Amino acid sequence: ELVRRMLNRAADGVQFRVLFGTPTADTVRKRGMEEGIGDNILGRMELALRHLRGVFDVPGIQVRAHDTTLYNSIFRFDEEMLVGMHAYGATDVQSPVLHLKCAEGGRLFDYYLASFELVWLYRESAQRPRPR
Repeated sequence: ELVRRMLNRAADGVQFRVLFGTPTADTVRKRGMEEGIGDNILGRMELALRHLRGVFDVPGIQVRAHDTTLYNSIFRFDEEMLVGMHAYGATDVQSPVLHLKCAEGGRLFDYYLASFELVWLYRESAQRPRPR
């Protein structure tokens, strides 16, 4: 249902940004080793990319890849966000997920949003942005 919903929402004017690790990046291979799944991580990534191929090149949906170290998985939905908290030696499905809501005076939502934006810009730019 994800691809169909994304296509329908994009047709309604909703903007999407999807950011994946570059499957050939050393950081991805290292993550697979650290999680104890080795090169199986590449198959998982390939499956996810294959599943989402229907949204590539659709107006309103931008898909990019990056080769930075994965510290967390971020899924933002307007003023709510899910943050997968990765831990060394554990796969993503074993890790806890924070459910954040944007709140006036709160800083955690903006903190993770800034992290996503840094990686998004890193992929866009020839120069790596400086950490905050």
